[in-house]
Amino acid sequence: MEPVFIDFHIHTSENPESLNESYDLDILKTRIEEIADGSDYLISLTDHNTINKPVYLKAGKKFKHILLGVELHIRNYENAAFYHCHIFFNLEKIDMRDVHK
Repeated sequence: MEPVFIDFHIHTSENPESLNESYDLDILKTRIEEIADGSDYLISLTDHNTINKPVYLKAGKKFKHILLGVELHIRNYENAAFYHCHIFFNLEKIDMRDVHK
């Protein structure tokens, strides 16, 4: 069995209210390929409560294996603390129809 590098917790922006639409995917790809050391890899960009649409559309063309994802802050009752929940969508290709925001 060959190892596979997986990272499902990559943020493109520190602040979901001010998304970095020029996130450097080339640096990300270089770093992932260094860490993966020749292995296949699967990633997801999971910003907080939002999807960085311009970056995802570029990433869908740059990365062979990428899942559309988001990190939601949710709670199960009114006074509960929020917790993080990652949601992923396994799409064959990420395009404009798949990402609303």
